[in-house]
Amino acid sequence: FLYFTPTAIHGPIMAPDQLSADDDDDAAAAREAALATLYEANPLRGETAAALYELDVAAAKIVAALKAAELYDNALVVFTSDNGAEPSTFVQAGVGGSNWPLRGAKMTAWEGGVRVPAFVHGGSTALVPAAARGAVVSTLFHITDWVPTLVLGAARAGAGAALPDDLDGVNQWEWLRNATAAAGADDGAADDGGDDPAYARRPAWSSPPPRT
Repeated sequence: FLYFTPTAIHGPIMAPDQLSADDDDDAAAAREAALATLYEANPLRGETAAALYELDVAAAKIVAALKAAELYDNALVVFTSDNGAEPSTFVQAGVGGSNWPLRGAKMTAWEGGVRVPAFVHGGSTALVPAAARGAVVSTLFHITDWVPTLVLGAARAGAGAALPDDLDGVNQWEWLRNATAAAGADDGAADDGGDDPAYARRPAWSSPPPRT
């Protein structure tokens, strides 16, 4: 099990001044063209894009290492985030993130703060069936679902395996494999925010419940 938590696009942004040594000419040209456009609009966007590019390079190296060690065909790669981005005008100066078209950002309960892109990738069709590859789903999947999903589902711990009763999250493995309804899609999600409740969600609610 490898848990890789880079700080590449976490404020303060510190993008490298030069391209990665692994860049080929085509990749370098594409990167420079993209960054030039972003810099014209907002220099902070360009810095963040450069840092994100380096994160892509790091992820590619991990996949290459798995293949070199002949582990790729039995590996499951999960790429996700724990919160939305920070725009250049929000919270920390020097960060050029964007959650458009979602409202809000990191440290808020709006979708821009809690809804993030993610993907699951693997070389084996036993782990990621051919029918599930390329599928796009938008049902609820909470970050706490990853532990039961990976331990009970992907790792095939078996019917007799169990996790602590007080562990948050549900096993979403069959949903990931078959793109069926998410196991916890009808459950509420809440952040108690300590003594100050922040948000809650239920299918029947079209807007946040009143605060008490």
